[in-house]
Amino acid sequence: MFKKMATFVNEVDINYAIESDPEVDIKLPDSIDTSDNDSIDTSDKEDFPEVEDELEVDVSIFGEIEGLADVTLVVEDRRIPVVKAVLSLASPVFRAMFQSDFKEKNQEEIRLDGKKLDIFVTFLRCIYPDLEEEVTVENVYDIIYLANEYQVSRLLRSSEKVLLVEMEKFEDIEKENCCLEVYHHLAIADTCQLERLKAFCVSIASDACQADRDAAVEVHPVSSDIQRCIEKRVIRKQEIYLADYDALLGSLNHDSICDILKQKLQIVEKAPASFGTPIQNVQTHGGFTFTQVQQKQNKSSVLRGSPVSVSNAKGTTREADVQDLWKMHLRNLRWVYKHTPTDDKLKRQAIYWIRQAQQWFRWNIACAEEFSLLPEIAKHDIKGRYIMKY
Repeated sequence: MFKKMATFVNEVDINYAIESDPEVDIKLPDSIDTSDNDSIDTSDKEDFPEVEDELEVDVSIFGEIEGLADVTLVVEDRRIPVVKAVLSLASPVFRAMFQSDFKEKNQEEIRLDGKKLDIFVTFLRCIYPDLEEEVTVENVYDIIYLANEYQVSRLLRSSEKVLLVEMEKFEDIEKENCCLEVYHHLAIADTCQLERLKAFCVSIASDACQADRDAAVEVHPVSSDIQRCIEKRVIRKQEIYLADYDALLGSLNHDSICDILKQKLQIVEKAPASFGTPIQNVQTHGGFTFTQVQQKQNKSSVLRGSPVSVSNAKGTTREADVQDLWKMHLRNLRWVYKHTPTDDKLKRQAIYWIRQAQQWFRWNIACAEEFSLLPEIAKHDIKGRYIMKY
């Protein structure tokens, strides 16, 4: 009787009733058994919604329904009945597995370790002729590696087309994360031997700066052959650009180039004598203003020439401005050695400003790489060989 009644009242009410009557000594069970309760109407499903199970991946469409399946593939402990003939026609790897002297030839079940069920089922749907699921940007990054592993050439071609279209979004190397995406696709092309995608990505990568390429290859490593292809293309592009640049300058006569370089060598930005170092002397030289500063070195004071300092309206300059100034001096030097290699006066002026800049303690941090890439003859002239010519 109590059992029947308990199904119609809640446990709180029962506990309250027992506690209010001390003569009643009833021990409630941990849980009330309502298995024989026939009086509760549960026909109204909307009042008692149930959580639906996730739809399972349908693996019966690869030959089981038609009764044609003659082998079972096991992926993540899930059995997938398939037709040997269909897989053999699509993939030379499956054909060798089923027809050659491999251990899988006579097995009724073949376990495929390291595969994901949903991805493998999508792969099968793409290669079954009666299904032929389309390759899209949503599934291509999953199935392309299976297409490569099982050498499904038709699926590889379709995947490459999708990836080429996707890569068109990253033709502009200035786009955010462009270089990372390019190297991601380069890694795919390299692994799967997709030559068209590889060539397209190499072309885009060769427009990126070295720092971006170095960062991208850390995330998406590619083979040394790919890296050499990119480097060769970078060099070749630079050769072409320089030839165009020379052709443009070729339209100017020698005197015009000299006038331009003379003007460049005299255009300098504001640069402080030193960051936190007192100015000792201010001088002018050939129309240029520079400072000499007193710096402590081994407990003795020495005068050292500083880079050019030209006061502006505010009289202040950031450290970045100074580094830009040094790089401008290097650029001017390169122009002189490239376009007026016989003009000793221009060389002397360009070298003078490099030597001034080299006395700064931050020079090696900011400009070491650019200086190392100067022509060797220019570096020798700056350092002085047998005699100090300039």
